[in-house]
Amino acid sequence: GLRKWGLSNGTAAALILTDALSGRENPWASVFNSNRITPAASAGRFMKENVKTAAAILAGKLSGRPSQTDLSPGEGTVIKVNGENTAVYKDADGQVHAVSATCTHMGCTVGFNAADATWDCPCHGSRFTTDGTVIQGPAAKNLPPAPVP
Repeated sequence: GLRKWGLSNGTAAALILTDALSGRENPWASVFNSNRITPAASAGRFMKENVKTAAAILAGKLSGRPSQTDLSPGEGTVIKVNGENTAVYKDADGQVHAVSATCTHMGCTVGFNAADATWDCPCHGSRFTTDGTVIQGPAAKNLPPAPVP
């Protein structure tokens, strides 16, 4: 139900409630306290993170992209194909694969992570295989196939 958080948070809640009902201090109670974050105290960080996300979205949408590229095997890049940002990867056999470069979570433009050979979203950290399959969310849907340039 809660993307793997239900079991751990349910257990933590049981331990905290047991201690509270028994009159004992629980070292984790403050971490799970829903009143631990105040809007005034967290406004600065909220703004900083959301400005970074907005900048990444705009950079991906407004940056000029080449219409074609020569890739070596194992390389990937984002290019324009028919006016759309397209994530293009050339595998070890020289086969070119193309998927949409628009993250299915909130629309940021993914970038190629050469160290892991993955498409990574700079906004919220979603990761995809070179064929567009979700490896790690928050994105829940794969990157759709795109025309190969």
